Amino acid sequence: NASLNDNEGDTFPSNEAIQSYTKSLTYEKLRAMHYLQACLAETLRFYPPVPVDSKMAAGHDKLPDGTTVRKGDNVIYIPYAMGRMEWIWGEDV
Repeated sequence: NASLNDNEGDTFPSNEAIQSYTKSLTYEKLRAMHYLQACLAETLRFYPPVPVDSKMAAGHDKLPDGTTVRKGDNVIYIPYAMGRMEWIWGEDV
């Protein structure tokens, strides 16, 4: 079993330890890393790769809040601000 803790007492693992550990990773092992998934999701919530985005409606639709969108309308949303809304995420956001 590859481990990044092979170099006891060292502050950082050696390049060889990192390479060995990286080679031992499989899709199944990555899927089992639930804390990694949660950490990445929180990071993307606070720092989205696209802070502002817009879409053009391909057809008539209705948004979850009841707003009607007609074909050709532009809808702009701001993931950066949405990731910080207390009413969505709670007071400890």
